[in-house]
Amino acid sequence: MRCVKDAKFIQKIVYIMLFFAATVSADWIPQNSGVIKTLNAVKFIDNSIGIVVGKTGVILRTIDSGDSWSSVISGTSNDLNGVYFINKTIGWICGDGGTILKTVDAGAHWIPQPSGTSLNLESIYFYNASLGWAVGDAQRIVATDNGGAAWTIETYSPYDASVVFRSVHFIGPN
Repeated sequence: MRCVKDAKFIQKIVYIMLFFAATVSADWIPQNSGVIKTLNAVKFIDNSIGIVVGKTGVILRTIDSGDSWSSVISGTSNDLNGVYFINKTIGWICGDGGTILKTVDAGAHWIPQPSGTSLNLESIYFYNASLGWAVGDAQRIVATDNGGAAWTIETYSPYDASVVFRSVHFIGPN
């Protein structure tokens, strides 16, 4: 009798798991980017507008929640690796060769900013419109306190050129 109860209990658990698995997977819908290049990072700044960055300077932008994507001129052939927005209009992209790009129009246009490094940058984060950091190869950290108009190389100790910083985020300005 106990085996029958255990079997029914297990059967109920399996049904619940299948229900949740179907419910979770139903939220994901494949989208066609229209490019065959590798895409490295994505950021949605609201429910409609999103930016994707990738290999050889690819920037894609959607204004319809990802139903369609348009190419945006990056002005670089370097790989782009990270994207971050502080609000609905102002954002930055970082990439290989020390590439940093800034937008002030929700990603419709991008302006290069001199990073002060030629090392690859993997991730970028801004605490506010002024304070930002980008990190990457050989423990490279660059920082700005003026919205990216100028960047300063910061040192990390102990130094190890084989270490790559892949992500950056701060919970405060210090």
